[in-house]
Amino acid sequence: MTRSSTFILLSVAILFAPSSLQADDPINKNLAFSIHEEPNDPETPVVFVVELDLRAADADGDDVGWEVKQARFKKLDGQQVIKEWFINWPMFDTTDGLWWISHDDAVNPKLAEFGIPPLLSGTAQRKNASGPGLEFEMEGGAYTPPQGGPPYPMTSSLTYIFQEVGSSTPEESGEEEPVAVDENEEVSGD
Repeated sequence: MTRSSTFILLSVAILFAPSSLQADDPINKNLAFSIHEEPNDPETPVVFVVELDLRAADADGDDVGWEVKQARFKKLDGQQVIKEWFINWPMFDTTDGLWWISHDDAVNPKLAEFGIPPLLSGTAQRKNASGPGLEFEMEGGAYTPPQGGPPYPMTSSLTYIFQEVGSSTPEESGEEEPVAVDENEEVSGD
């Protein structure tokens, strides 16, 4: 068998090989982690938002491996975004760079299943302006609500630090702080 015929056979085998992700599996999920001025008080202003545009990259039954298409970091003053950074395709600090979640139904993942993101870190670039990039590190943990219940309908516990490159003062930081998690309507392009 010649090299070209071997290549053609291998290409055809790959083309028709079953994929672990099927057409009806989840494709995208867009999340927003909102950090309030007083983390346990939903009435205080949101001061920082992390938006993750996730794409299902792999699946094994109802276990889905999610990758980040884009992460956006927004510092707010009131309801006004005063600084914004982004990074395309950052990888989670896992063996394969994916956030694996065991869903009750992989075709219809629930927001509550996205509460504990693995470590995500890197440097994002400033959007629409010159200025320093943002070094970021965030990781979810199990959230134990206080006696009165969680402060937000969907609450996650995050440890995080967001700091401009070259600065000695973080834009925002917290350890095991409750944050609001919502599905984000804004979707970035590929």
